[in-house]
Amino acid sequence: MKISIVFGIAVLAPALWGQSAKITVPGASQIALAGQPAGISTNGDTAPLNAPAQAMIGFFAGQGFAFTATGLIGLFGNQLSTPPDGGVSSTSTAGGLGIAGLRAAEGSLIGVFVADQIVRTNEPPDVDFRGAARDLEVVIPLLQQPFFIGSGLTSQGRSKTFIAPARATRLFLGIAGYSVSRNAGSFAVVAILVPVPEPPGNSVRVMGTAQITLAGQPVGATYNGDTAPPNAPVQIQTPIAAGQAFTFSANGLVGIVGNNGNTPDGANNSTTTGGSSGIAQIRASAGSLIGIFLPDSIDRNSTPPGTDYRGAAYDLEVVAPLLQQPFFIGYGTNSFARARTYIAPARATRLFLGITGYSNSGNGGFFDVTASSVDPPATAGNPLYVLGSAQLGLAGRPVNGSWNGDSGPPNQPPHAIVSLVAGNGIKITATGLIGGAGSAPDTTPDGSNNSTTTGGSNGIGSIRAPSGALIGIFLSDQFSSASMPPAVDFTGASKDAPQLAPLLQQPFLIGSGKTSDGTLKTFIVPSRATHLLLGITCYSCAGNTGNFLVTVTPDGPNTPAIPQTGAVTGYTFGPSPYSPGSLISIFGSNFSLTSIISTDVPLPTKLGDTQVLFDTTPAPLFLVSPSQIDVQIPWEMNKDKVQICVSRAGAASLPVTITLTPYRPTILTVDGRYAIAWNTDTGSVVNQVQPAVGGSNLALYATGLGPVSPVVPSGFSAPADTPSTVTSTLTVVVGKTEVPSNFGGLAPGLVGIYQVVFTLPAGASSGTNTLQLKIGGAISPIAELPVQ
Repeated sequence: MKISIVFGIAVLAPALWGQSAKITVPGASQIALAGQPAGISTNGDTAPLNAPAQAMIGFFAGQGFAFTATGLIGLFGNQLSTPPDGGVSSTSTAGGLGIAGLRAAEGSLIGVFVADQIVRTNEPPDVDFRGAARDLEVVIPLLQQPFFIGSGLTSQGRSKTFIAPARATRLFLGIAGYSVSRNAGSFAVVAILVPVPEPPGNSVRVMGTAQITLAGQPVGATYNGDTAPPNAPVQIQTPIAAGQAFTFSANGLVGIVGNNGNTPDGANNSTTTGGSSGIAQIRASAGSLIGIFLPDSIDRNSTPPGTDYRGAAYDLEVVAPLLQQPFFIGYGTNSFARARTYIAPARATRLFLGITGYSNSGNGGFFDVTASSVDPPATAGNPLYVLGSAQLGLAGRPVNGSWNGDSGPPNQPPHAIVSLVAGNGIKITATGLIGGAGSAPDTTPDGSNNSTTTGGSNGIGSIRAPSGALIGIFLSDQFSSASMPPAVDFTGASKDAPQLAPLLQQPFLIGSGKTSDGTLKTFIVPSRATHLLLGITCYSCAGNTGNFLVTVTPDGPNTPAIPQTGAVTGYTFGPSPYSPGSLISIFGSNFSLTSIISTDVPLPTKLGDTQVLFDTTPAPLFLVSPSQIDVQIPWEMNKDKVQICVSRAGAASLPVTITLTPYRPTILTVDGRYAIAWNTDTGSVVNQVQPAVGGSNLALYATGLGPVSPVVPSGFSAPADTPSTVTSTLTVVVGKTEVPSNFGGLAPGLVGIYQVVFTLPAGASSGTNTLQLKIGGAISPIAELPVQ
């Protein structure tokens, strides 16, 4: 007989598939009496009168079963009203006589696999099927461990498969109940031998009962009342190698212990999970989706540091967890709507997904999750976000280090990717807000009125500075934990010093990067410095919220520079505000050595060694020259204010802040006056020589008409086969007459340019007519249209 291995157990060849047995299960069938001789009793139920029904069908270990059950029973002599899925309330079926205890819907159909002989001294762990576990599609119980069957279908109508454990030779069916002797009625059940389904691949369903602390644990393992297999986390069935990058997308709802459903980001309150069996502790939103990377064999004697994802760590864009260290996933995106990337650590071979919860047995619902293997992201680091949870005391420490309850990776301070030259000055500018210990972000980079001491151990000098302020530290490649610089205090006049020369391994106050009179501070790079790390003044940072956007600009003749008025509307060179997806031109100096025009679509985000970043998002580039850059504002920019920074060979300009608005309609013109338009009926260009005729259909080009559907990614040209149209009402104003557009959307084959088609009113005046576009409450500047 051919046998294969699925879900880690032996599975039968197809020889027995399809065989079935019909069983009548009386309402008075007590599963705890399975395999017991006549005369044995438990809780008032006695064999053989209350013995469970045996399914008379041959099977082997690893065989899959499916069940169909119909009928009604009456509980405690009441009328027949309870179906196989049980009643509203739950009950405990008492353990004993070698059969484990079970908690499930009262009066529901349950089963148990036993061997030829029951071992009364080896009772398996109790199990709980009250919550989402009743919807498991594959159930792998232990010998002598009852399991919930119900109707045989999940609440979504999918057939369940139950797999016989090793040494199983008998299958009994009974009713969930502490005492069932007074029950009436029966269920008609058909047991069918079926193939075991293949394990899911990268798209899995994570039940609300999935306990991450049971990852990699054997069947029968327990944690705070949760038991494998019904509470085991889900394994992603894909090869995993060190350094491999993953993204996740998740949706669905999970209810915590019978409460209303929560999204993958979890509830407002937080909970702690893990901390045993080699699995590190994680603190995160209750009921949220979390994951863990494991090696082939868990090292129970080497538990990594615990992590805290309550606060700003939510906004990490790259997470590099340790082996056996759970990490937060949630929806898989941060508050900037960017997908987080998770990097598999060295020796990782397995990836499991579960739910944050001290005990998950009573949870309901599920998350549908897809894990995607992606290319590791390019190293970002200037400009960069410094999260409120960044602990500078961890600078120079290994990723498994900890300090005052903060630990890597969620509290590791980030590197600013910048070339450091000893003795040279750098400018560091910062904006944003953070919040302390779970509070709403309200503290600027200059910090609060209170002060805090950070550092002072393992080679990191001690700094006293305003609480929540942005601070930095220079390190060399040869970090010395035995050589600690003197402590520094920035609570007095020193916090306003326009120039500062910190020592290696000595934290220093940055704040907003400006003195109180607005002068940019200069920080002198110390000898042997190769790294600049940034963090927050805080004794413990784990619960902090928010972030600072930080730009590091080296002093030097080749550093790019943008004047405050250097950004203008593309083609028309108009002032701000600008709209996402539209084109702008940036004027300044030191942008590049030569002029480079992009010939590729999608547009690249780097031409030569030059990039333009909107906050930290690289933008698609049309043209780069020494003094001008033409660029598309990324569609994903959805803020009122955004910083523009030009980066060349790692040297970033001082940022310029611009204003964005969803709609900034602008008609493209010739010489800033006449609209670029043509007659779609004849294909001829409209100009003073060939004026438009009333009643004809005209088309023109524009920018700033706002969101479109379907969405076109930044840098991509609009498709011709599926028009990407505006999502708001668009009208054309000819003179004083307003007419609806026949079409408004992105122009096929072009990047960031809209096409508008309309019918010129038959009564349009001869001569030069004014022309404007109205959309989203905004109206464009006037263009002119010659009309005959």
